[in-house]
Amino acid sequence: YIRFATIYRRFADVEDLADEIESLQERRQLEESLRAQLRLDL
Repeated sequence: YIRFATIYRRFADVEDLADEIESLQERRQLEESLRAQLRLDL
């Protein structure tokens, strides 16, 4: 994704790229925590 993002997205500076990476990491953590929860069929 980083290779794609650096080619096809225009980041104003390295800080913008770092923010995007942080956002992706947070999203991954949220998805993993949701997967780890038990599903309740009501």
